[in-house]
This record gives sequence, C-alpha cells and structure tokens, in this order.
Amino acid sequence: MKTPRYNKTYDTHNCDKEPLKEILRIQPYGSLICCDLQFNDIFFMSEDVRAQLSEFSLAEYMSSTCNIELNDSISMKNFVHTPKLAQYKACTFHFRDSYWLLEIEPNDRLDTSAWDNSAYQESLLSLIASTDTQSFFDEVLRRIREICGYDHIMIYKFDHAKAGQVIAELKSDDRPSFLDLKFPASDIPEPARQLFLKEGIRIISNIKDEKALVKLKEDHPVDLTGVTMRGVSPVHIEYLSNMGVAASMSVSLVKDGKLWGLIACHHKSSKWLQLSQRKWLRFFADFISSNLDRIYKQELKLQELNNQLFQMDLMSNISSSDDFIQSLLNEDSAILSYLNAQSLLVVAEDRLYNRGAELSDIDLNVIASWVQQQDINEVQQYEDLESSQGLKISSDTCGGILVLKISPFAQDYIIWIRSPQNQIIEWGGNPYDGKKYNNVKKRMSPRQSFEKWQESVGTQSIPWSEQDINKAVSFRSYLRNKLYSFYNKTSLLNK
Repeated sequence: MKTPRYNKTYDTHNCDKEPLKEILRIQPYGSLICCDLQFNDIFFMSEDVRAQLSEFSLAEYMSSTCNIELNDSISMKNFVHTPKLAQYKACTFHFRDSYWLLEIEPNDRLDTSAWDNSAYQESLLSLIASTDTQSFFDEVLRRIREICGYDHIMIYKFDHAKAGQVIAELKSDDRPSFLDLKFPASDIPEPARQLFLKEGIRIISNIKDEKALVKLKEDHPVDLTGVTMRGVSPVHIEYLSNMGVAASMSVSLVKDGKLWGLIACHHKSSKWLQLSQRKWLRFFADFISSNLDRIYKQELKLQELNNQLFQMDLMSNISSSDDFIQSLLNEDSAILSYLNAQSLLVVAEDRLYNRGAELSDIDLNVIASWVQQQDINEVQQYEDLESSQGLKISSDTCGGILVLKISPFAQDYIIWIRSPQNQIIEWGGNPYDGKKYNNVKKRMSPRQSFEKWQESVGTQSIPWSEQDINKAVSFRSYLRNKLYSFYNKTSLLNK
C-alpha cells in the first residue's frame, strides 16, 4: 500500500490550503532522492530506487546511473548534470540549506529532435517583432505549438478577482474551444498560484501514473518547490481527467511582479518534455513576460496621449474656475464620459456632491461611508457593490464604482458610478455546481462539465477595464499637479 500523499485529506472544500510542495508523490518519468549535504544519509526517495539503494551506497548508485562522482568538489548550488554518454541518466541537483534533492531522468543530450536552434531563435525574433497584444499572443501560441506540440494551447488572463478568461487559443480540431470563456478563481487555489509565480513553468506528463516517496526519516521536511517532477494534487488530476486531458503544461505570465495569467497547454495523451525543451521554456517564459510588459507600455503610451488630449479639455474648465468641485459637477464637464460612467460622487471635507444619475442622500452616504472605511491608496474598482461587498443601496442606478483618492493626506475622493447592466457571462462549466461528494473516493470532487454555461447578471456594472484604471491614475496625477499649482498661485497672491 502506497504512503498517503499528505497527512490529511484535501478536496475542493479545503484545496486552498493544500500544501502542494509537500506532496509525497512524483511523476512517473524519473526518480527523486533527498539526502544530506555530504551525500551520506538519505531522508526520502521515490519507491523505484529503494531496492537499489538498499544494496549500493548513494555514491555508487549515482556513479553507475548518472556517471557523476559525489565528492567535495560539487558546488553548493543548483545545477544540471547531463552525461555525454546517452546510456547514463541526467540529474538536476537542487541545493537546500541542509540537504540535496536529486532529480534523475532520461538523458536527451544526444537527441537532436528536441533542439532545433533555428526554431528557437526564430521564436524569439518573432516576439520582438510583435507590436500589439493580439499579434503577440498569436505568435506565442504558434511558437509553443511548433516546438512543444500540445493539442490545445491557451492564453489565460486573470481579472482583479483572480477569475480567469481564455483570451486566445490554438487547438486541434477535435478539442473543444474555451475561447472567451471564464473560469472561477477557485479553479486555481492560492498555493498553486504561489508556485506558478515561483517556478515559471509547471509540467504534468501523465495524470494516470505516479510514484510514491518513501520517507526514511519521518521528521524530515518535504519541500519540492522547483522540482519539475513534483507530484500532482489528486483534485487537479480529477479536474484534468474531467476535461479529457492526459498531460498539461502551464507557463506563468508575470507583469509588475504579479501573476498576470498563464499559457495553459493540454494534451490528449501522456507527454514528457525533455530537459532541452524545458530549459528553453523557462527562458521563453521570462522573455514572454518582459515583452508583454514592453507591448503594454507601448499601448499605454498611445492611450496616455489620447488621455492627455481629453484631460486638457477637461482640466481647462477646472483651471478657469475658482470652485474646483463645481467645475467637476458642471454639465459642460466631460468627467462622466471620461470613464463611461452614469454618475459622479465627490467626497470633500466631509461633504458630498453628486452629478448624473440620481441617488438618494441615504445611498450617497452609504457609499461614501463605506469607501472611507476601505484601505484605498490611489485607485480601486468594484463591479458589484451589492453582491460582492454586501452594500444595501435602494437605487437601481449604482452597480459598480471606481474610486480615486485625491490626496494621500485626506479622506477626499472622486467616485465614478456605473449603473447595473444585464450581462451574459459565459463560463467554462457551471461555476456554482462544482462541488459534489464522490461516494467511491469518499471526498468532494471538482465539477465534471466544462461546456459553455451562461449566467445572467443584473446587479453588476460593466467591468472597469485596465484602460479605465490607467485613465483614472493618469487623471489623478494631472489633477494633483493642477491643484498644487493652484495652491502655490493662491499662496503667492495672499502674501
């Protein structure tokens, strides 16, 4: 009987706390050994090498298996050993403060089919040539398909609530399309998001097979962070199986130090990527993220130019007025159309000012009081005040708000308000029907269907886009400069 994956059961009720890095499983294509820094004591190992390591020392085993001598000349750092002779296996040495993790797998050094330098170089050059996000994502999909050969490749972007949406895809004809479908944040628990951010890529070669880790010292910690063959959560195995997926790969897309999205790759049969391919993928993931940031900055500059023209017209009314607040509330002001809002609420010196769609004094006070209780540094958006935040607003003219804090030193705000809209959200399966008790497994299981499922939402406003946020940030900077200039001018006149 195999050892348990963890010391307790994790399912869809508590998978947000599942210690994925501590799982006592590895994937089937290799072996794993954890030993002390002197390569004398073994703390745990995969079940497939237990018999050999009971007959031979670790040094003898590594010499015959990987053609490497374990001695004092080995540097205390992470490195990959790939023997020149194909009959020996490769080994990735993961250095920890008090122990080694040895990740042993087939050696692809002489297999040139996985390493075409021209294809790799072309993939980088093609991304550099991309000038907009759509052509960039299309090129990313094409290059990963060309080099790695997955059946289904998707660009998966997270929103501010951590739900994901497939914004681009490339697939074989027999795979279902998930383009434009949303997936709930709960599909990727927080421990998995943290590992995506740390590791860059995650490869699952075969969901139907695994090897158990055998602990020789029960009190020794298990931390498989960065180990490519780290085992897979049983909940995620079932999730992939329900999608008809046998192997997968995920590449993290990082922007401003945060997980922006994923490149999600699915395959109908087992698929193992060789060391050379994985080495390229790690570099390619960083290259994609840096170029994604470059393209967004280019598009942001263009948006900024358009914003400045709009702001100049908007601020001309403010600059020529002695009453800053009244200039915002003036019908000639374009402050509402600037962010496609239906109403405006200004909170200044504990007084409330409203323009646009009518809200009762009670509703205005509820919104202002709630905003002042939040920890808002600059700009914050909310799409559904009633459902997501629990605010009781009697008017049907307030669905979501975008809050701009005017000064870091006072509780003064400009709040754009959008009315609720009847929207159809298309999900990849019913997100509310995902947890069902499995009598055979004696635990909760993930949802089984990923067919398009439509939800009609009437309390939410149209979502605030990334461009809306950028425009609000830009307006805040422009406004602060103008107010600072106005303050200095007034101070000089009063001297």
